[in-house]
Amino acid sequence: MRKNILNLINPVWAIGVIAVLFSACQRPAVSLPIGQEIEVKLHQTYQVDNTLSFTIENVQDSRCPMDAICIQAGKAEVKVQCKLENKSSWYTIDPENQPEIRLGNYQLRFTELFPYPQSTVRVRDEDYTLKVLISAL
Repeated sequence: MRKNILNLINPVWAIGVIAVLFSACQRPAVSLPIGQEIEVKLHQTYQVDNTLSFTIENVQDSRCPMDAICIQAGKAEVKVQCKLENKSSWYTIDPENQPEIRLGNYQLRFTELFPYPQSTVRVRDEDYTLKVLISAL
C-alpha cells in the first residue's frame, strides 16, 4: 500500500515542479505610460493599456563599431511582436531609418538602441536596451 501511494505522489510532485519552473520563466508585463520616452529590454512584454502590448523579440546589430573604421555604417534591425486587441503582428524596425509602428490609435517610435557596438566587446541579448516613445494618435 505504501508503495502505491509513493508511485502516485511522484507524478504529482513532478507536475508541480514543472509548473513552478514554467511560471518562473514568464515575466509579468510591465505597464508603460503614454507620452514619455522609456528604455525597454529584450524578451520583456510591455503593456500600454488593456488593448496594446509589445515585446522586443530579437536584435540583429551590424552597425560599425565605434572604435573601428568601416566601409559601410551597417544597421540594426529590431524584431517586435505587437498585440492589439489580442491580434498579433510582427514588425522589423530600423531605429535609425524606420523607427515607427502605428497600431490602432497608437504610434510606437523606437529612437535609440544601446549599447553601441565596440570591436572588443561582445554584446549579449540581455544587454540591449531600446528607447521607445508611445503616443496616442
